[in-house]
Amino acid sequence: MTATLQLTINGNEVSGSAEQLVSLLQQVSTALPATATTPKKKARKKSEHLPFEEFIVRQITPELGPELAQEVVDTLIEIKNTQPDFRRFRAMYHKVATIEHRQLLKVVSAVWRLKYATFLSDSYLSAIFSTIKYATICPHCGALAASFVIRLKQEGLIEE
Repeated sequence: MTATLQLTINGNEVSGSAEQLVSLLQQVSTALPATATTPKKKARKKSEHLPFEEFIVRQITPELGPELAQEVVDTLIEIKNTQPDFRRFRAMYHKVATIEHRQLLKVVSAVWRLKYATFLSDSYLSAIFSTIKYATICPHCGALAASFVIRLKQEGLIEE
């Protein structure tokens, strides 16, 4: 029985058996010139990232399903494009069945507000950071919250 492995290398997804991937990596390494050096780490530009809306959809789809994940992001986009009153997002909490999914929506809302809200006071910012920070500790949504934190750091919204 051979397991299929999936790797992401420089944004390209490659899948295959372990032997196939080893062979592919050997071919790539012999094709590179011997004098190649590792480039210095530079700050990423926003254009190198997946659009933020699509990133959120991809992250929450495994938990909520594709339809509800898209509906969540569409609701957030509508709030962003009209009057940014996040109380309208409360209706989304009634569409999920478990407390884990409600907590996930809470984190998504906090990440979205950190990214797009412009009226943040210091106390409001502190509350948003706390929501995201404590979500990274959660055994259920911690990995997902950590991926949001990484993205926010890459965009310069959270200091490292």
